Amino acid sequence: MSLGDSLSMGYQPQTKDQPRAGYNGAVLKAVRATNRNTDIRTFGCSGETSTTFLKGGRCDYGEGSQMARAEAFMKGRTNVRTITLSLGGNDVVPCARSGSVDAECIQKATTTLTTNLAEIVRRLRAAAPNAQIVVLDNYDVFLGEWVKGAAGQETAKQSLIFSHLLTGVVSFAAFEGRADVAKVSTYFHTDSWRPRKSASFGTLPRNVSLICDWTYYCSQGDIHPTDEGYARMATAVVAEL
Repeated sequence: MSLGDSLSMGYQPQTKDQPRAGYNGAVLKAVRATNRNTDIRTFGCSGETSTTFLKGGRCDYGEGSQMARAEAFMKGRTNVRTITLSLGGNDVVPCARSGSVDAECIQKATTTLTTNLAEIVRRLRAAAPNAQIVVLDNYDVFLGEWVKGAAGQETAKQSLIFSHLLTGVVSFAAFEGRADVAKVSTYFHTDSWRPRKSASFGTLPRNVSLICDWTYYCSQGDIHPTDEGYARMATAVVAEL
């Protein structure tokens, strides 16, 4: 079962939602390697925040929210093997829409996310006590601000502080619900400033270059991954299975 925001729906700016693509397709293939009759259910919602996940208001669920939809699906079932959850990006992205990071906004957003994400994972664990739950942490898309010049480079450096904060939020929630963490930030080399040549922007710090190559942020201002970016996310999830 795949839950979360647009990343869980395989969203890309050209094709929009692709719920069986993104990282879901590769994760399903990995699960089928040991459980070949496994299928996938995708209940994600593009634009979902941790608050709307719990309370609804973003996408139309008969049960009222994505949380309630997931709980209703799992009620009475014993065959839910794996649950993936990608959530939190939409809580914090508005804090940097102007090209600079609003520290006060980030602090408020992460406080809310800490509470909500822990509740979500605890409830998933209660609904599926024997399933493996894998919570994805986040790549730092605002590293892509680096290509905009000196001010953007300062924003990129500052963004790492909040990226680490969000990684801690995900780890806390996972601990609360006996879940595993897919370390997407590690696979995107978030902390590596070594030089690397990007496909379109020349030589950049490695972490910036990968954001430019594996998301649409540097080229289109869109935070979502390319096919390669989703493949790297899938690798992070599969590593925890």
